Amino acid sequence: MRFPESWSSTSLAKKAVPRHGTGYFRLDRAFSLIEGHPACSGVESGDYNPSIKSTTLTDVERISLSNQFRILAKLYPERAEEYGQLCEILERGYSIFYEEVLSVSDEMPLEECSFVFDVLNMFRDLKYQYDDLRDKAGIVEDHITFRGWDGNDDSKCLALTEYVQKEGKWKEILSGNQSLNSHSSTTRSRYGRMLERHNEIHAKHDPMSKWAMTKEEIQYIIG
Repeated sequence: MRFPESWSSTSLAKKAVPRHGTGYFRLDRAFSLIEGHPACSGVESGDYNPSIKSTTLTDVERISLSNQFRILAKLYPERAEEYGQLCEILERGYSIFYEEVLSVSDEMPLEECSFVFDVLNMFRDLKYQYDDLRDKAGIVEDHITFRGWDGNDDSKCLALTEYVQKEGKWKEILSGNQSLNSHSSTTRSRYGRMLERHNEIHAKHDPMSKWAMTKEEIQYIIG
C-alpha cells in the first residue's frame, strides 16, 4: 500500500471514514487517535496518574491497533520510536496507559447532535423570516442571532458547532471568524424554549405551502 508523501496525519484524520465493522480499526482511524497524543518517550513513574479511568480493549482491538501503529512507524520513521512504545503498551496490555493511547472524547448522543442541528436550522429560519419582514419595529435583531453555546455547560454542543462552522455549514448564521462561546449558562434552556415555540408555529402551517411568519410570531419565539 503506497501513500503520497503529501498526505499528512492531519489530512488523513479529517478524511477518516466513520463506517467500520465492530472490532476493526481503519488506518485513518489510527491517525485520528494519534493526533493530540503526547510523545511517550521517557515515561517515568511521575508521568501518569494512577487514579485515571482504565479502558479495556479486546485482543482483536489491541492487535489491530498495534499493527496499524507499526504501519505508521514505516510511513513516518522519524516517529518510529514513539509508535514502538505505543505498540508495546498495546501488546503487553498496560491498560493504565490506554487513556493516553486512545485520546478520544466520549461519544455525543445522536439526540444531542440532532438538538444542535435543530437549533441551527431554527436560527437560520428566523434570519430568513426576519429579513423578509417589512415592519421590523419591536424586534431586536440580536435576539434572533445565534450566539453559540456555553463553553462550560455545553462543551460538546459548542465543539460540534465549531466543527460544522469549519466545514462551511450554516453559513447564513455561522461566520468564519465568529466566536461560538456564549459564556452564558442559560443558553441551552433558552434555545430549548425557542425551539418549542418555533415548532409550535410551524405546526400551524401547511408544510407543503409557502408561508411567512408574522412579526408577532417571531416575537413569540424569541420572547
